[in-house]
Amino acid sequence: MAPSIVQCAVGAALAWIVAVDLLGHARPFFAPISVLICVGVGLGQRLRRVAELVVGVSLGVGVGDLLVSWIGSGPWQLALVVGLAMAVALLLNGGALFVAQAGSSAVLVATLLPGENAGGLDRMADALTGGVIGVAAVALMPASPFTIAAKHLSGVLDALSTVLEQAAEAIEKRDVDLAAEALEEARTTQAAVEEFAMALETSKEITMISPLHWHRRAALARYETAAVPVDLALRNARVMVRRTLAALGEASPPPTAL
Repeated sequence: MAPSIVQCAVGAALAWIVAVDLLGHARPFFAPISVLICVGVGLGQRLRRVAELVVGVSLGVGVGDLLVSWIGSGPWQLALVVGLAMAVALLLNGGALFVAQAGSSAVLVATLLPGENAGGLDRMADALTGGVIGVAAVALMPASPFTIAAKHLSGVLDALSTVLEQAAEAIEKRDVDLAAEALEEARTTQAAVEEFAMALETSKEITMISPLHWHRRAALARYETAAVPVDLALRNARVMVRRTLAALGEASPPPTAL
């Protein structure tokens, strides 16, 4: 969390400076906003979704500002602006996030900032400027990709060990209830696997865009190599625990050696 706070704070300030001093915009509201959106998503999602957010903001701002300058602001104008911005985003084959961001940005323009002198193209430029600086902030002040990957892999392995220990204790004590608890625990491990896969994707993106971590791409491949076997181990553990529960309910319980 600390790296993302620093990225947001520094990036927002830089976006404001660039928009004011280099682009000559008096109130570049959307420049720092785009940084916050970009950094917040960039640490947990794919770069494609970051691009969708930035372009969606720019589209919503551009469509909303151009229309408001012609038809003014009000309830029916808001409905028209939001509808058209989202329709354009949908026609561009945008995903749900892209369409939603275009609509929400149009709302901001139509309700919070109507009637200002800044044109739609200026605000689109502000949004794109913030997006570029946001990506740069992630690249130049990155979180450690290995910390992210190792933390989530540790969570997966902890879940696996917990399931195995509970199953072993259930067999040793011939406790059906404990075996049922182990099975319930095993069924929740898939979420940990999915979180590890997302963290691994994030770590790979950081090593791809950050010059500070380019030399570590090969080392991160060790985590990629471990991903499939660890997933299979958890799946096999779930099968084993189901058989454990079934065996404990039979007339002849599992042998002590098991």
